[in-house]
Amino acid sequence: MLVYLNAQGQGVVTCPLCSLQSQVSGAIYCDLHAPLTVTCACGHRLLILFNTRHYYRKAVRLSGTYTSPSDPTRRQMTVLNLSLTGAHLRTLLPHMLHVDDVIDLAFCLEDRQHTEIHAQAIVRWVEDKQLGAEFRDPQACERELGFYLRPT
Repeated sequence: MLVYLNAQGQGVVTCPLCSLQSQVSGAIYCDLHAPLTVTCACGHRLLILFNTRHYYRKAVRLSGTYTSPSDPTRRQMTVLNLSLTGAHLRTLLPHMLHVDDVIDLAFCLEDRQHTEIHAQAIVRWVEDKQLGAEFRDPQACERELGFYLRPT
């Protein structure tokens, strides 16, 4: 179970068995990258992982394209997760992208309007065909992404 922490390191854990909600202080566990086992008052044991991101990140599978100044050819990619400030991408083919490269992204959301997103992003990390990108101007697509990214 993923527990989102606020700026003060507080979060809420809801037991999937009895629905009991408990406020937890995850501040001391922020750097823990492994699930923590907790036991509810009802006796149910659950694994929780703390998320300290400033913005909600939604798991998606959105097809799109990208280009870079060094290679203006439109190449295929898939957006794996998305937030108001960036995205985790997987390219279809091997690429020559590096940290701090600027790329142009284009993809459609899975909403009723199939909203098209066009954004410039800065590559923040690269691992084989996967990369993390931070939107250069997050406010440019904040209106389009805001409703789409609301946690369900």
